[in-house]
Amino acid sequence: MRTFISTIYSATRIAEDKIKFLSVQDPPPSLPVVWWRQPGEVWEIVLLKVGDKYRTFSAHREDGKKFDVEEGFYVRPPPPPPPAKSYDKMPTEWHRTTQQTPLFEKCSD
Repeated sequence: MRTFISTIYSATRIAEDKIKFLSVQDPPPSLPVVWWRQPGEVWEIVLLKVGDKYRTFSAHREDGKKFDVEEGFYVRPPPPPPPAKSYDKMPTEWHRTTQQTPLFEKCSD
């Protein structure tokens, strides 16, 4: 399970079943990798309503240079070229995985 702490600055209904919001990632970083969300970055996220639950439909940095989700599927950079085991600079290539984002629901009070 991942926990993101962010501040939402705007939210807009963009379709009957979709809402878009802009948020800024708050410290600390959620994961210590260069291609993941970092403090101060503005992210645009679209949630898709599926029955009484929601799924992340898209999530990317506002400038479009980092991605997390595209059309309900996770997006990741390919493995770094050998001998590196992780990226020390931003990757320039992204691939949509076959892993769909999970459904989630509002927490009960």
